[in-house]
Amino acid sequence: KLMGSEDHFHIRISKNNVGKNRFIFIISGKIIKKAVSRNKIRRRAREILRKKMKDIKKGNDLTFIFKKGAEEQSYEALEREISAILEERQLIKK
Repeated sequence: KLMGSEDHFHIRISKNNVGKNRFIFIISGKIIKKAVSRNKIRRRAREILRKKMKDIKKGNDLTFIFKKGAEEQSYEALEREISAILEERQLIKK
């Protein structure tokens, strides 16, 4: 398992034997109170990863654990953070 951290989320990466990627988004109700905000983060992250799917190496479970302040981030800022952590963890195909 690998752990990584950006300003607004942690990422946990573990290998799976499924042959495809699985994504898990954890956003605590204690940290971000409104369900609307939690769902907005999930939708944005899911869309960012959907766009990058063809470039991400297969066979991993990626768990994104969002921190306080993630709901205030723009789509572009979240996209930059997710891209940076995926490249840092060498999950992007060359």
